[in-house]
Amino acid sequence: MKILCLASGRGTNFEAIVKGCQSGEIPLAQVVGLICNKADAPVIQIAHRENVPCDLLPSADYLKKATPDRPGYDRKLAELAEKYSPDVICLTGYMLLLGKPFLEKYAGKILNIHPSLLPNFPGLHAQRQALLAKASKTGCTVHLVDESLDGGPILDKTEVPILPGDTEATLTERIRTAEHATYLRVLKKMSEKSRA
Repeated sequence: MKILCLASGRGTNFEAIVKGCQSGEIPLAQVVGLICNKADAPVIQIAHRENVPCDLLPSADYLKKATPDRPGYDRKLAELAEKYSPDVICLTGYMLLLGKPFLEKYAGKILNIHPSLLPNFPGLHAQRQALLAKASKTGCTVHLVDESLDGGPILDKTEVPILPGDTEATLTERIRTAEHATYLRVLKKMSEKSRA
């Protein structure tokens, strides 16, 4: 199973997936590439260290101009993804919504992990949302990506309790550990199913 990852930041989920493939925890699977939209993202260094091919597609070059070119960005993203012929695309902290043509081309193959128990607390700052709502628990959800914001079909969830004195930072760290295990569990099932 060929996995392509899209990322914008630290890359902890990307690294967990790479290690899961290397160890056999995700059987007969390989991370074949990374596409990153931020030139200074730490995930790029992880890709180099793990010998994963990496393409840099700076979204700012397309979207932060006087005349943003979102269709141009989406076309280039699709072109880069196509060269990897991915069986599955994992969003690992990719902080852009995907365009409709990309979603249609890879429908049913794009996974995301979100730091809440969806449908609760979609969008940005999910941990902060949970704390402000005085929720007793939150967690993470792996779901298929569609045109809605964090609203595609749910594949797996893991609960994480919110402890007295939790801050956004402490809660984020505990959820991150759960994210790695949850993403690997989903990918393991997908890989096993593809062999059946």
